[in-house]
Amino acid sequence: MKWFNKRDDDAMSIKNDSANLVFVNSATLKVFLAKAQKRIIFAKASFFKDEVEILIDLIKQKNIRCELFFEPEDKTVRYGFGEADALKLIRDKKDLFTIKFVNNIRMAMLMIDNNTLLFSPTALSWEIEPGETSFPNGMFFGPEVTEKILKQMDFENMPEEISNIIPFSFIKTKISDQAENDKKLDEMIYNLDKNPPVDPARLRNILVYRNIFKIVQREIRGINIERKSVNLNPFKKYLSPGIDVTRLRSGWSVINKKDIQNIEIFKKYLEKFENLFNDYTIPAGRFGAIIETKNIKELEKTIDDNKKEYIQNLKNANNSESLKNILEKSKKELIVYLFSIVEKNNDSIYAILSNNLPIKRRVLSGEIDKNTATKEIINDIIDSEMVFPVIDDFIKDFKIIVDYYDVSDELLNDVDFDNIIKKSKIKDSIREYFDAYEQKKGLKPQ
Repeated sequence: MKWFNKRDDDAMSIKNDSANLVFVNSATLKVFLAKAQKRIIFAKASFFKDEVEILIDLIKQKNIRCELFFEPEDKTVRYGFGEADALKLIRDKKDLFTIKFVNNIRMAMLMIDNNTLLFSPTALSWEIEPGETSFPNGMFFGPEVTEKILKQMDFENMPEEISNIIPFSFIKTKISDQAENDKKLDEMIYNLDKNPPVDPARLRNILVYRNIFKIVQREIRGINIERKSVNLNPFKKYLSPGIDVTRLRSGWSVINKKDIQNIEIFKKYLEKFENLFNDYTIPAGRFGAIIETKNIKELEKTIDDNKKEYIQNLKNANNSESLKNILEKSKKELIVYLFSIVEKNNDSIYAILSNNLPIKRRVLSGEIDKNTATKEIINDIIDSEMVFPVIDDFIKDFKIIVDYYDVSDELLNDVDFDNIIKKSKIKDSIREYFDAYEQKKGLKPQ
């Protein structure tokens, strides 16, 4: 019995038709591949990039016909039977191969001209490929057995001793349509690019879950505009000792209740926001709401689009009930109010006029009357010292905060929450359980 290892490639050249036990790893596989002259039939769960590169070189150099059988699932790469780069290379050089997708390949087969190698590939997700071993992991057959295998694959001249055995599933597989093959390869490559495989050799298999639904809570800030006020204390420095300071309010409500009722844009936005939020969520009482995770991005995009529209309307609206005109009216009323505090006190009027010498000179020259000038300067004081709000201040303060929370075991055990998900008919789909991996202790992230 002759075993094959990386130091003994002559074993692959045997001419007899007895079954020969062999040891196969990536190095010995490449040796066997290099011996091809006319034909390669390679069936494996998936492939590695260096294997495909060797195949491409052989096809180009020797005009070899090459058929590839492999599984149409990206999980085979995640299990460590191949690489995403190999799939990309096959996709790029698809015209060089005959591709056949089959399921559940558990035994790899490599047919080179008139010889066949059957072997068990190493699942790199769970173990490191050995350099050599004391026990074989494959069998090598010469021309006679190879011919019998080919006959089974073609369903011609089936030997009597195996005529009642159902052939392997991949043998029955017909050549797929090229467009269908491209679609399958593209899907596998897309999945691997979107969610790259982790080296599972560094991990430990555990059972975990992901939430199909999450708890969602929202908050709108900056929509309660009645809270906007202006601090009037800076105006006290312009009041002479003869004025009762207690007459001056400490603050000025920028928008009164009547104006708030008239600003339709705020009410309409709140109503619209609640409606669109309810379109994507399930009410969950004191817990907030429940949303399916696949709808989160669409909800956020819809909220963002509506927020932009709201801000645009806030800026552009220019009617008697618009925020712009209400702010202007409120400011004029504030100017009138502050002027009423000082209008009968010459010392205070003088202090205000001295705050703006160019305007004071115009008053002294008779170009402008004292009261008009005082109001004009009070307007400047409101802007510079009291910081009367403008529309951009409302926009800056306007925020929509949406938070998402996992559905915990404690929540699932809560009677009220359980009743909600039962009533909503999502109790059985709230979570998805699957195998995952836990990183081994002491290993640094790659």
